[in-house]
Amino acid sequence: MVLLPYRLFGEAYATAEFAIKLLKPVPVGQRLRVRASFLGNAEPGQRLYRLEAEALLDGGEVVARASGKCVRVR
Repeated sequence: MVLLPYRLFGEAYATAEFAIKLLKPVPVGQRLRVRASFLGNAEPGQRLYRLEAEALLDGGEVVARASGKCVRVR
């Protein structure tokens, strides 16, 4: 998930917290689409940022959700 803020801002980030919920089994070889969102600061004035992501089947069904926090590396 830390690749998203790196691509958005060109700065290095490290994972501080990561959680994933697997909602449905996915057959091996099944194509997935991943949609990620950068939600901004976890706390005002801190270097900690929130992110969310979903994995979807081709038909749009969500099969996994993830959330995390990352910290900007100086």
